[in-house]
Amino acid sequence: AVVSTQSTGTREKDCLKTFRFGDGESVTSLFVSDLTVCLCGREFTFKCHVMNLDIPLLLSRELLKSWRAVIDYSADQVEIDGRRTNIHLTSTGHSVIDLTPECTPDSILTVTDDSSHSHHSPVMIARKLHRFFAHGSKKKTKDFVCQSSHPDKSAILDAIDNLRCDECDRLAKSKPKRKVAMTLGKTFNDVVCMDLKLLHFDDGKLTWVLHMICSLTRFSVMVPVKSKAAEEVLTKIFTHWIAIFVRPSWASP
Repeated sequence: AVVSTQSTGTREKDCLKTFRFGDGESVTSLFVSDLTVCLCGREFTFKCHVMNLDIPLLLSRELLKSWRAVIDYSADQVEIDGRRTNIHLTSTGHSVIDLTPECTPDSILTVTDDSSHSHHSPVMIARKLHRFFAHGSKKKTKDFVCQSSHPDKSAILDAIDNLRCDECDRLAKSKPKRKVAMTLGKTFNDVVCMDLKLLHFDDGKLTWVLHMICSLTRFSVMVPVKSKAAEEVLTKIFTHWIAIFVRPSWASP
């Protein structure tokens, strides 16, 4: 079978064995390693002889018998404990089966970490899922958890909400600062923004001016005022804007 298997890292050199394949050449294994695969929804761990050859993983008859596997060639399926998986054929006519672990919410929630010890605490599961989705959003991770039948589903969801990732914090974009902007009008003289400004001249004189600007076209009028009194300012607005362009639809201070 051509598969993706997970090695536990166990290697033994005192159990080496010599094999002979179709070409008649004898090949001795380099080492023996424990492999964990998934077939028909069940995980199996077995010892595998590793050789320096371009061949797929071959499963012996004794190994399949120990798994109580039933091969149905009429349906091209393998059955173990009532569950079935399909048998595929290569271009050379050899039978292959997929031993890749099923990627389901329940299987991902119980995945082991690098030290090969299971951590079933909600915090550890939340961290595993966060890395599994490549530091994805919390919403995506929580939707995945909701599809599972894990008994601590609510605790895992709470752990996801409270999860902090140093890598995500380091790479997160800073939120833009709020900027104050004029209200944008739709036509000229729709919205006119006004403000009083104090101008400083090179000769040291200070002069107050009334600045009026159309928010859409940015057409502006600047008029000197003697004081900031209401009558003075209103007079300048009427004489220098309303008398020329009529009353604006809305005035913004």
